[in-house]
Amino acid sequence: MPQVLYLESGQADSSSIELKMPNPFERAFIECAFGPDFEFNSFAAMSELVSEESLEVAQERLSSACRAALPKSLHYQFKLSRVPSEPAKLHVRASDAFGGRIPLQGRGAGAKKLIGLYLSLISFVRDTPCLVLLDEPENSLHADAQRALRGFLDSLGSRDGVQIIYSTHSPVMIDPQRADRVRLVLQRSLNGVAESVIDNKPYSENFRQVRASLGMSTTDTLLYSDVSLIVEGETEIVSLPILLMRLSTLDARFKSVGKWLADIHLINGLGDSFDKLCSVAKGFGVKPAVFLDGDKIKRLRESRFFTKHPDVPVVHLPEGVEIEQMVPMSLYIECVAAVHRLKSEEATKDTFLAWMQGCSDRWIEKLAFSKQVDSWLGAEFAVNLNKVQVMKRAAETVEIGSISHLDCLESVAQKVEELLNAK
Repeated sequence: MPQVLYLESGQADSSSIELKMPNPFERAFIECAFGPDFEFNSFAAMSELVSEESLEVAQERLSSACRAALPKSLHYQFKLSRVPSEPAKLHVRASDAFGGRIPLQGRGAGAKKLIGLYLSLISFVRDTPCLVLLDEPENSLHADAQRALRGFLDSLGSRDGVQIIYSTHSPVMIDPQRADRVRLVLQRSLNGVAESVIDNKPYSENFRQVRASLGMSTTDTLLYSDVSLIVEGETEIVSLPILLMRLSTLDARFKSVGKWLADIHLINGLGDSFDKLCSVAKGFGVKPAVFLDGDKIKRLRESRFFTKHPDVPVVHLPEGVEIEQMVPMSLYIECVAAVHRLKSEEATKDTFLAWMQGCSDRWIEKLAFSKQVDSWLGAEFAVNLNKVQVMKRAAETVEIGSISHLDCLESVAQKVEELLNAK
């Protein structure tokens, strides 16, 4: 049977910790501070000098652990001291960056909740396998704290044998770069009987159903991001984060991407609406950046974009190059065949190039690569290219070493980080 941990509300709402008969939160607190092998009798038998040294080590370990996972506003320095009249208790104070030193119970409800949840979970998931179920864990937390909580839960869920499931009514708790993890509970009436059903793919069409369920418009999501990256279309919305996340785990130049990618907002540029969308983003106090295919930069100059938005960094692929051409052509055509369920021997790089060479309409050579593939599919297989799903599959399967124009992706990462770090 899997372990069960019941997290009671208000567990961190105390100025002292019981060492001899701790509740679940206090036990987690003790394990984080002193380690899992802590024994009260051994601690009680320590001399005053030795116990003071032990407390100094424990409070620094506790402070460091919280700083590693909690938002800066909760980077407390913990102070542990014995209660003279009650040897089985420790007094707990939390000092903030402004020098305020008050008992833990005097901190805000959100701070106490997040600290209690964090300490309880890191202790609980040591013994795998385990399943953690949380109901609206973001309650009482401001947006930055919610974002930190989401990252913490994501890191726990990535451990072998650990699964985290939580319900939420907050857009901040939804990671837009991991859309396949989202499920939407819908209510409906079937033959006069009310029932709840789970939509396993509510993230199609750029989270529209999820946004609607939270009472949000697309522009509302700008309120939860400091930086927005405006890209040409839905293909980039889906595939660019996949490429960046994969690079973050395999290429040192992209190491920091995983820390901020989920916290920025990608905006569908709808082909050519970069000027308008940059103005909208700025109107929400968001710093925009732009990533383009090579054929768009000329239009951007002609529209006087750089005169209107001299502060917006723009990264673009070389002239005539689309994002689809960042992966090898052979792999892209393989993905075309897989997505459209074509016979692998009929849909190959060679058959595509042969069709191009034999095509009587020479104007097709002037088309962008993806439009050439779409024309080929229409002529030979009577299907239309599903650009989004093909490029998604290609981004998920391409060998990192074979990705072209990595310098452009590196530039995107650098520009976004500069905007995030700008004051």
